[in-house]
Amino acid sequence: MFDQTKSNEKEYGYFFHPRERSDSPGHPRLDVVLRSVPTRTHFDPMKMTLNVASGHENIEFIKLHHPWSMLEQYQACAGRVILQDRAGKKVEAFTFGGDLRIKSEDELTKGVLTSPAPILELISSSPISSLLAEETEIIFAERRAESKPDHTTFNKKLINADPLRLYCVCLEALREKFEHSRQRENEIIHHFAHFIQTEIKALHELKKWPARLPTVAELL
Repeated sequence: MFDQTKSNEKEYGYFFHPRERSDSPGHPRLDVVLRSVPTRTHFDPMKMTLNVASGHENIEFIKLHHPWSMLEQYQACAGRVILQDRAGKKVEAFTFGGDLRIKSEDELTKGVLTSPAPILELISSSPISSLLAEETEIIFAERRAESKPDHTTFNKKLINADPLRLYCVCLEALREKFEHSRQRENEIIHHFAHFIQTEIKALHELKKWPARLPTVAELL
């Protein structure tokens, strides 16, 4: 899990492992290295923030830093993953949930996030991944709003949602949203709608699509 060769941790402050498919929108694993002394030769993250499940069936926002003396393993919950360096620069990702493992040593702390659903790298050169994350956040916001004034039920459902199933449910909801949308006249939206259809087909062919897919309301 913490091998150095694959993560290139001697050269990079973070590393997205290769996509399982060339047309996948994201990655199966993200390695993050937080050092006591920055290398100043690349992006040196100082902290990593993300949502994790707490011990009370709730969601908390943790800030992983070096040194780390708390738990070494967490259940990551769906949401943004933000890496920030000492100068305030940020690198962002989005996860549908997964497993976070942490190892802290004298000079560095390493966090490894893995997931059965794509971990989306949110960069300007990948508008599809960014739009997928933004549209998923809209779905979450709508479901969370319906659970007001107490978000406990929504949080519990999000914690219990299998990452791959959650990913599939969001894809299907977005397929329905954009299938006949006038926004398809927009080139980016047109490509996004095509991506969703292609991704759903690929997951079916890989037998990763659930036999019975719940609706967003049923899952969340």
